[in-house]
Amino acid sequence: MKTYLFDIGHPAHVHYFKDAIKSLKKNNKVIVVARNKDMTFDLLQKFDIDFISRGKGFNGLVNKFFYLIYAVAKILIISRSDKVDRIVGFGSPYAAISSRFKRADNVIFTDTEHAYLSYKLYKPFTDHIIINKYYNRTIESNKLRITRLSGFFEEIYLSEIKQNKIRHHQKKVLFRIIDWNAHHDVGYSGLKDHHLVDIVTQISHFSDVYISSESDIPECLKDFKINVNSDTMHEFMSTLDLYIGESLTMGVEACLLGVPAIVVSETANLLGNASAMINHDIMRIENTIEKIPALAKVMFQNKQRYENIAENIWRESDCVKSEIFDIIKIDNL
Repeated sequence: MKTYLFDIGHPAHVHYFKDAIKSLKKNNKVIVVARNKDMTFDLLQKFDIDFISRGKGFNGLVNKFFYLIYAVAKILIISRSDKVDRIVGFGSPYAAISSRFKRADNVIFTDTEHAYLSYKLYKPFTDHIIINKYYNRTIESNKLRITRLSGFFEEIYLSEIKQNKIRHHQKKVLFRIIDWNAHHDVGYSGLKDHHLVDIVTQISHFSDVYISSESDIPECLKDFKINVNSDTMHEFMSTLDLYIGESLTMGVEACLLGVPAIVVSETANLLGNASAMINHDIMRIENTIEKIPALAKVMFQNKQRYENIAENIWRESDCVKSEIFDIIKIDNL
């Protein structure tokens, strides 16, 4: 029996690893450490995955440095009585550094090319980096093992939802607002409140509008705020006609579900995920706020075309879920 430790830092990581965690638990010991970020704890509880908190994290580079020390120490304390064989994380320097102290193998997944600080921190300590098909940054390997998957990480948990997609007739748009507190978001900001009010007001004239937000939104938009359980958000997204938001991850999820996406972000064009979806003509990066309502109207007109594009994207991939599980559970790196 082996002992695995998973470091979960974001709600998406729960979806990436939940099936592997449940499968490994049948014949191994699995420890899950999680950051209190957005819906992460809620998802872990809904999927019946036991976990130990490593806190919420801090804002600002100096505070993030102190949190790095705290989080590594927390992982080491949590696992002090265990001989951990493998530590798994997604872009996690906490997982990588902890693995060196525990003399454990370390596997890091990443699809965020502009997360320069995390990369500098985890690369010297990790044994194996897993990237998606479209990752566009060169990684100097030396003795480091690098594996490129056949598709997007998001395919792991969206395949069943896509197959059971429910068709509807009313037009629906989801806005996603993020808090911009991640280390790779330092120096960047999102939609101003008055811009959000203006766009939502215009689009609400020709579509139902829903807002999902990590931060406070203007009082006049409270009625648009969505009330969907964390574990059913992707089912809801599959019923959309359009996604507009600051989260590239949710934009990629929407595209894989056949929903076109307008991503409002100064950093998205640095990432292979975005480039792939733009090249497939199912995503647009648009930071000129005044253009978004008109662009939304155009993208509403081609629903079947976008569903066909999504089908083609899925056909280009193998089974990413099985690829990831095989990587995590192998005996030797």
